[in-house]
Amino acid sequence: MRKKQKQLLKRPRRPAHTSVIRVHEQVISGLVFAEVAPANQYALLLLGHVFHEISWLQRMLYIAQKNIDATSPIEKDGQALQLMFLVRLMLGKLIEFDTLLRDEGRIDSFLTVNFSPESPAEGRTAIDSVRAQFASNDWIRKARNKHFSHYPVFNDVKAALSNVNENWDFRVYYGERSTHTLYATADAFANLAWLNLADSEDPSRGLQKGIDVLLSIAADALLMIERALENYLRGPLAREGDTKQIVLSVRPLSEQRFDFFSDLTDDDV
Repeated sequence: MRKKQKQLLKRPRRPAHTSVIRVHEQVISGLVFAEVAPANQYALLLLGHVFHEISWLQRMLYIAQKNIDATSPIEKDGQALQLMFLVRLMLGKLIEFDTLLRDEGRIDSFLTVNFSPESPAEGRTAIDSVRAQFASNDWIRKARNKHFSHYPVFNDVKAALSNVNENWDFRVYYGERSTHTLYATADAFANLAWLNLADSEDPSRGLQKGIDVLLSIAADALLMIERALENYLRGPLAREGDTKQIVLSVRPLSEQRFDFFSDLTDDDV
């Protein structure tokens, strides 16, 4: 390992900007919800959960990609780790959604009927379009099985290991706490193994391809879920007086960031 002293550069803090958004709260009483068919209760609750996870990862990926413009190499390595971890999380969650569409008829039926109540064929087309993106990118499921749900065995990373031996130094950053430590080469190696699945000839091209494909699927999946849920909630479950408006002050995504290196003080414990 070649050690080199590096200074962690601090970027100046910019004043926080906020904008105002309006959120509509809809409250469905327990008595009304209890009358909903169990299959639709299940779909409403589970699809809301799926929507949250994919939407949150979509936002975090946006922030993480913005963070890559870090001003020092050590910061850039830390931000790259966070970006790649979020990509792997998104990959895994999208595969779980694809499996749900394939195996759970109640979810398939709810989305088909409620995506466009006047034309269920549009709902069928929306589902088929999302699933077709998985089918045309079979590397996603391979990457999930070997590099997301499980840590890879030796044979799954032999090509990546050869690349490390030919081209890389082994680099570690470490300090007094775990929040000061980054095994930079170890993380790059783990990601290289699944990037080779996306593009065996050019892993860096595989990274951009992977991010673009996953964000495309995520956007289509979110649109499909949100439209179906909104159509159902504003249809059979809409009641006068159930909805109120809430005004929130929020920071734009472009103003948000999360740093890999941080300091955990005694006050934080």
